[in-house]
Amino acid sequence: MKKVIHASFFQRIILPSVLAILLFILSVFAFVIPAFENNAIKQKQIMLHELTNTVWSILDKYHHDASIGLLSSEEAKEKARNEIEVLRYGTDKKTISGLLT
Repeated sequence: MKKVIHASFFQRIILPSVLAILLFILSVFAFVIPAFENNAIKQKQIMLHELTNTVWSILDKYHHDASIGLLSSEEAKEKARNEIEVLRYGTDKKTISGLLT
């Protein structure tokens, strides 16, 4: 009689609880973690795209200044290089020059 009650308790209480926990863990690994990872990658891509646009704007500004004669070509290159070198990205505040090497 005890064996029947014990098996019934296991089948009604323990087994569904364990299956629910396993299903939850499986769903976290199958859906939640990849979604977070994809979101992090997408945010990094957006940040690098915006940083690239910033660099192109700096280069365009100094090219324009050199083309209308406000700066010599060498001065424009040096100023653009100095301005781009101090740009930082990411949570570690890495420099853009580290990205280029």
